[in-house]
Amino acid sequence: MIEDNNLTDTQIYIKSGSHHVIADNNVIKFDNDKAIVVDGHDAQDRSVNDVTIINNTAVNMGTKGNFLSLKGAATNVVMKDNLFIAPNLVVGAYGTADVYANTTDLSSFSEIDGNVWAIPGTITKWANSGINYVGTTYTSEGHETSTDWNALPQVGTDTFENVSLTDSYQIMLGGAKVGAAMALAA
Repeated sequence: MIEDNNLTDTQIYIKSGSHHVIADNNVIKFDNDKAIVVDGHDAQDRSVNDVTIINNTAVNMGTKGNFLSLKGAATNVVMKDNLFIAPNLVVGAYGTADVYANTTDLSSFSEIDGNVWAIPGTITKWANSGINYVGTTYTSEGHETSTDWNALPQVGTDTFENVSLTDSYQIMLGGAKVGAAMALAA
């Protein structure tokens, strides 16, 4: 259980061989990098299985990085009710995308729903208007627009918008709480 942490200039890294992991209610402030990394199946035949990433808030004021980087195939990953604030990202360079899945599809996930993804400051022409990325070779075709992302079978309804925080790292969106329930530092 990785819970109730307020992290600055570091990330949550779920290594190959990890099973039954929950990352819940964390704030990750890490500019120009990945907030959460999930390894995939590795050369030693270790896998990642049963990972729940829920109610986390990541803040990235840099131009590159990801909320989540899935480095390869995993099993039964759930990603729900997370908030990504990254208004300056430049999608289409350095593997930058709100979610970057280095897999052929999203079959590593059993559920993706209720997340709020940042609208990047810039989406390069090469990224084809995409915000998230799915693919094993970094090509322009792997970028997913918000409409394409929400049409993928593992995705329920994710929202793409830039939000402002007021008194906590959590927002209300459509009656649901999204992000970490931690107060902003005074």
